[in-house]
Parts: sequence; structure tokens; C-alpha cells
Amino acid sequence: MKTFKHICLQLILCLITLFAQQSIFAQAYNAEAFLPPPSGPYKIGTKEIYLTDSSRHEKYSWSKKYRKMSVKIWYPSDYTPELGYDCYMATYSTKIIFDIFKPLGVKKSFLDSTRHFKTHSVCNAPLSTKQDKFPVIIFSSGYYFGIPDLNSCIMENLASNGYIVCSLTHPYEQPYVAFPDGKKIYLKKGRTRLAFLQLLIADWVRPKDKSTVEKREAITRNTLKRLKKFDKALKLWVDDSEFFVKTLIDNCIKNDTFFCKIDTSRIGALGHSFGGAVAGQLCKNDPRVKAGINIDCFQFGNIIDNPLTSPFMLIESSTYIDWNIGNEIIYSKSNADFYKLSILNSSHFIFSDASVIPFSNPKNVTDFNGKANGRKTIDATNDYVLHFFDYYLNHDSKGKTLLGNKFSNSEMIFDYKLKQ
Repeated sequence: MKTFKHICLQLILCLITLFAQQSIFAQAYNAEAFLPPPSGPYKIGTKEIYLTDSSRHEKYSWSKKYRKMSVKIWYPSDYTPELGYDCYMATYSTKIIFDIFKPLGVKKSFLDSTRHFKTHSVCNAPLSTKQDKFPVIIFSSGYYFGIPDLNSCIMENLASNGYIVCSLTHPYEQPYVAFPDGKKIYLKKGRTRLAFLQLLIADWVRPKDKSTVEKREAITRNTLKRLKKFDKALKLWVDDSEFFVKTLIDNCIKNDTFFCKIDTSRIGALGHSFGGAVAGQLCKNDPRVKAGINIDCFQFGNIIDNPLTSPFMLIESSTYIDWNIGNEIIYSKSNADFYKLSILNSSHFIFSDASVIPFSNPKNVTDFNGKANGRKTIDATNDYVLHFFDYYLNHDSKGKTLLGNKFSNSEMIFDYKLKQ
């Protein structure tokens, strides 16, 4: 008969074995990527560059220094696996991310755990030599919440399919940027919150009757007039983007080793949240930008009276119904091919990596993604983004197969209007 001491010893040994197995499993799991595998044939490299626009002073600094920005670039590569993959969100402290997203109930310990996961990218891997030139996409993420790495799903998928994707960080109105000289710039929360206050006031005083097109247009125009803070931010971010386009072209002329591989005749614009409005206005302002996509933002700016002349796509969630109504008015006058993908029962962050982040709390999943399926949504978003740019930047007729199919079901609606 086994003694109590012997039973306790066996129990302890079993628990040690169990914990060891769980630890091994966790390490193996964390070594893998939760980001979906990119669909393209290329491996992926990343690099960061830092720029100063000596034609503009920084409006948020009393010192009158020139406007600075950082750019994270995802690009096609032919690297070998032994170089090792980047860790997810490696350049951001947990505190910075937590300070931004804690209102959504994300635990700090969970954010720490995401750093054990790998991406599909390698820092400073060599640019692929399989093509002479690659098209380029200029990307901006969101106002206040915008962190480039939170859109890694989309960035990696485009890069794996032969695009150089340049994600701009806009200092003071996004969480954080660190420069090589040691200077760190953080979000100016007070100033940025004033923009959201204007939005709340505009929502509060907005007329409720939307029964006719005329009334919906009047509401949309009234909203645009009230959001002065967002308008100022839009101009600044578009100026940043146009400066970056100039930088691309200047560096190509100088035969810079990296930038000379960029085909500046094939520039696209893409953005999520406020960055989506930037993509729209950039397409309108800069003829060098041939096509653009707005992922889930109200189209601030003057496009309502200056219709787009470049092919454009809107991808929208169900979060802000009034924004969707406003966009319908604004984009209805487009003088170019226009496409719209609507994800039903979804929330704003479903187009970010939140769609696939392995949240431990089911409430976090709903808060970020709504009731829609996150993985299915990000897969569909990647498909439409890629086919759109393939068709309009690479002139690949295969892109038209997906873009030419209107449909509506319980999860998504896709529609389009082609230029006559």
C-alpha cells in the first residue's frame, strides 16, 4: 500500500512534468507567428529610415526645428532562413502600447506575451534581385492609435507579392517615434483628444433626418466643416506623404542602392483609420499617386467638391454608420473606377492585426473585431487590396477577376462603379 508521502511525491513529479510540458509547448507556440502566412512568393525584409523635411518647420515644436518623420519599410527579399525572424512589435515598449489601448481592456501582461511571437519578416534582409523594379505603396495608420506594426498582416502580404510598402509615422499625432540621435517623440494626448471632442460635438448636433440624399449631403458637409482639428492633421499628414514621394524620386535619381529599385511610375496609397482619409486626399492632390485605398475612415478633406480622378477602393466596417453614409455621398461623384467592400457586424480594428492576435479574453476579441470573423476578414482584405493594386499598378488582368464580381451575403458586400 502506498504511503501518503509516496503519493504526494508522485503528485509533485506529475505536476513538475505537466508544467515542463506546458512550458515547452508555450515556447514552441511563441516561437511561431500568429500572423497569417503571406500569400506571395517573396520572402520579406524590413528596415527603418529617418527623414527631415527642411522646407517645413515642425508645427508642434516651439524650437522651430524642421519636420522629421520615420518610415518603416516592408519589401520583397531573397533572404535565407538562418537570418532569423523579427519579433512582433519589437521596437515599442509595452507601456506605450498599453497607454494607448488600455481603455479597450487589454492586459499589460498579455501585451508582454505577444513579444515572444515571430513575424514573417527579417530586419535589414537584402532587397530581392528577382525584378529590376518594384511598385511602391505609401501607407499611414491611424490618428492617436496608429502604430505601423499593428498592420503587419497587410504589410507582409503586400511585400511577399512584390510591393515595397512604406509606412509613415507622423510625430506628435501617433503614439511614438524614436530617432537615431536619441530624440523620442510621444503622442500629444491633449491636442489629439481635442479632435475627438470636435467629433463628439459634431455627432451630438448632427440632424437626425437622413431620409433623402439631399439631407444626407447637408449632414456630411456640416460634419466636414466642424472637424477643423482633423482637417489640419489631414493637411499635415498629406504634406508628409508628398514629401516622401519627392524623397523616393530624388533618391531614385541619385541611384541610391535601395531606392533605385522602386518604380516611381507605380505609386499607390493605402491607409487604415485616419490614414485611409490621407490616402484619399493624397490621390486627389498628387497625380504621381496612381491608385488608393481607404480602410475604414470618413473621407476628410475637400474631395466632396473635388471628385477623385484616380481608381479608388473603400473598405469599411460597421463601426461608424454615419461615416459610411458620409462616404457614400463623398465618393459618389468619383470620376474614376470606385470599389467598396463592406464587412458586416464588424468593428474598426478588425482590419489591423487585432483580427488574428490570440487574445486570452474573448471580450477583447469582440471589442476589437465586433462579431465578424477576424481571420476571414483579414484574408478578404488582403485579397482585395492585393488584386486592386495588381490591376491598377501592375496592369495584371488577373486582378479584375475578383474586382469584377459583385456579391452580397450575411458577412460581406462588394460593389463597384466603373468610370463611364
